[in-house]
Parts: sequence; C-alpha cells; structure tokens
Amino acid sequence: MQRRHLDRLAYFGEEVATSQAFYLPYVRSFVGSLESLDIIEIGCGEGGNLLPFFRSGARVTGVDLSEKKIALAKRYFRLNKAQGVFLTDDFLNCPLDCGGFDVVICHDVIEHISPSNKLPFMQRLGALLKERSGVAFIGFPAWQMPFGGHQQMCDHPIISHLPWIHLLPKQVYRGLLSLAGEREGTIRELLEIKESGVSVESFLRLCEESKLEILDSRLWFINPHYQVKFGLVPIELCSFVSGMPYVRNFLSTSCFFVLTN
Repeated sequence: MQRRHLDRLAYFGEEVATSQAFYLPYVRSFVGSLESLDIIEIGCGEGGNLLPFFRSGARVTGVDLSEKKIALAKRYFRLNKAQGVFLTDDFLNCPLDCGGFDVVICHDVIEHISPSNKLPFMQRLGALLKERSGVAFIGFPAWQMPFGGHQQMCDHPIISHLPWIHLLPKQVYRGLLSLAGEREGTIRELLEIKESGVSVESFLRLCEESKLEILDSRLWFINPHYQVKFGLVPIELCSFVSGMPYVRNFLSTSCFFVLTN
C-alpha cells in the first residue's frame, strides 16, 4: 500500500490541492460564482474535495458510509476553521433534500457501486439537483486503465505497482493476490471492484438510462491528481483517441463528466 494511503491528513491535503486546482474551476465554469450555493459530495471520504468549495463561499455537505472517514472530515474541517455538514449514511437511503442542491460531486465512487445499484444511484443523484440549474460533477477511472482495479491499495510493494493485473480472470487474480499475502478483506474489496468497474461506454449508457444530460466530458491521459501525487503535468486525451470506443478506456486514467437533469 502506498504510504500516502496510510497518512490520512496528508491524503486530505492532496485532495484539497487537486480540488482547488482542477475540480473547483471545472465546476465553476458551469455554475459561475459559488457564493451561497448548496454543494454535496457523495462518498466524500475525509472531505478534502469540499474544503476549496467552502472557502469559495458554498455551503457544503458530505455523505460517506465510513464512520471513521466522516469523523476525520469533521476533525480536518475544524482544524481548517471550516464548516460543513457530514453524514454517515448510505446515499441511496439517507434523507436528503431532493432538488435541493446546486452541485453534486461524486469522484472515484461510481466504480465502487454494485452493478445492480448503479442505475438507482444515478437516478438518486439526479433527483438531488435543482431543476434546470443544478449540475453533477462525476469522475472515475476507466476500468481498463492500468490501475483501474485500485490495486495500488495492496500491501505488497510489487503487486501495488503492477498495471493491468485487475484484467486477469477472476480466479487467477484472486490467486495472485492470495499468493502475495494480501489480507482477505483487501482481496474481497478488489474482487468487488472487478465486478463493478466502469468503462466510458457503460457510463454513457447509465446516463441515458437515468435520463441525465451530459453537458461536458473530459478524458485524461495523465490524471489531474497525479500532479500532486507524482509531480506529473495533467494531459487530456486528444480528441481522436477520446472518440475511439473501448480503446480510450485503456488510456483514460480519469474521466470527468458534468451532467444535468
């Protein structure tokens, strides 16, 4: 496992930096001023993505299944003298104000949602948006990209850096992870991601089925978050490659979509 995943405060700082540099300007290009807007993040983790939005004048809410992460979000916001509402709950069932949000953020979450819950998840997400003015920013790694299986969360120093191993047949993948000494909980989570990974094509179908309109999309060859993680300059896929179904998934380390109802 990469050390940055163990130091949660450092990870929070990375999220803040990436959100400030990329997510916030991208969202603002569709909604204008963030002053007094109501913004919610689904799967907010420790809340790093939300802090720049609060600092820009928005009212922020975060929802996550993890009690530990929500507790850290509250702590880190207090450390930064920031205010936000943070809820430990299942997004599909928690009591949220339908039509009450100007912006919904959902980054690196949809690929963790089970196939049977993906459509209800997207429909619920769309229902939170203010009619005719709300937008959703969704980001995810294309399943076939080198680390689309999130194998970087592995403890083994080699396995965590091996690209494309998540594309192995399920039993072969499980055997490799077991042989490397990965914990059963980690193996189970990685196999669940293998079942729920999202390609650009499957996401486009989800948008159509949930009746959400795509306002914009950007496919990244070098993920914007890699600037903070590795010092790399973010690079978008060229239009020719990003327009090639299936092939684009192998080269898209992050996919940005802005949706509306």
